[in-house]
Amino acid sequence: MKRLLIIFALFPALAFAYIFFAPKSAEAPASLTERGFSMKDLSSFTITDEFGSDAESEEARIFAASQDARLRIKVISHATSDAAKKYAAGQSLLLLSQYDPRLPPYPEFLTNQTGCDARFMPVRKNAGSGTYYLLNSDMRFNYGLCADELIHYKAGFGIFYCPEIKKIVQIEYFIGKDRSFDAIDTFMRSFACTS
Repeated sequence: MKRLLIIFALFPALAFAYIFFAPKSAEAPASLTERGFSMKDLSSFTITDEFGSDAESEEARIFAASQDARLRIKVISHATSDAAKKYAAGQSLLLLSQYDPRLPPYPEFLTNQTGCDARFMPVRKNAGSGTYYLLNSDMRFNYGLCADELIHYKAGFGIFYCPEIKKIVQIEYFIGKDRSFDAIDTFMRSFACTS
């Protein structure tokens, strides 16, 4: 009876270990430079985690780090130009809605509305194949911050479309808050589609 209980106890642990520590599929590209796009210094990043990069998946999520920066990448395959426009508009709406002025949550208003100071608002920029924003994030890489003490990173949030390979690429780039937004601007502008 004890052996049977031990076997039943070990089986879930072994299954869990296999799922999370099994080798990744050999079909997935090994580096960021093999994903259908290029960017300045992309080869300096090491992939730290990856989901959905097999041949059957329509959407891949990649997390990468370099010595002083972090990347979150989402690649959507088999996307049309119309789908890319819809996706970009939806993501922009979600991002910008975090900064919308709101009425206070209490019945007796001390102020008319709450909102972010202009210096915390995202700055929209256009690049050849997409749009990106320069903004701030907290230590968990969340946006919508309106106070200096919450800011941990400066960030770039961009959505690009590669019509030749029908991919939407969402790039989120994070650097230390002490660095300049010019570094993010340079990185995001360097996006180019490859085959």
